[in-house]
Amino acid sequence: MIIPTRHLDGIADIAPGKIGVVPPAWRDGRPPSEEQLAAFARSFRMTPAAWGVLAPHVGFDARQYRRVRLYRGPEWEALLLCWLPGQGTSVHDHAGSVGVSVVLCGSLAEIRYERRGPGPLAIAGTGECPPDTASIEIAATIHEMRNDGRHPAVSLHMYSPPLTMLGAHDPALGTRWEIPVADSPDVQVGGNPNLID
Repeated sequence: MIIPTRHLDGIADIAPGKIGVVPPAWRDGRPPSEEQLAAFARSFRMTPAAWGVLAPHVGFDARQYRRVRLYRGPEWEALLLCWLPGQGTSVHDHAGSVGVSVVLCGSLAEIRYERRGPGPLAIAGTGECPPDTASIEIAATIHEMRNDGRHPAVSLHMYSPPLTMLGAHDPALGTRWEIPVADSPDVQVGGNPNLID
């Protein structure tokens, strides 16, 4: 059963603390270090109460994966991503933001890339992300995520500072272009750039 996209009137305003998540604080005007992000990712756990808070915001879109902005503050934002089988992102970076991603249900596949000079991007690694898998995204991360499974997947992503731009990449050519991220609650970016609302 496909649940249609629900367009929200405003950001859900689910501060990370409402689901038992306390992201690392900025220090001296700088986002968390890679070590702080890794410690945060290792400590993240979903509780039944947290699922109750997130459940009203889970929904799927047959066109592409769906991003729902749950919270946006000056240092962090939280996004809930909902993926049907076969849906995935384009190859992208987070335009200088760092983050932590946690697969809540289903499973996702990730391919990470790196630039080794001019020309095509090189595959730096691949991996499967089953439920409760947390990963960190440093400022240099270039990757793509995909639901290659038979069941829908849901993941929680927290970025610092909040996303305003994504860098899209053509891995074969090594080219990069920027895609603005809308301030709307229902954030449709990634996947096919032609579907940006």
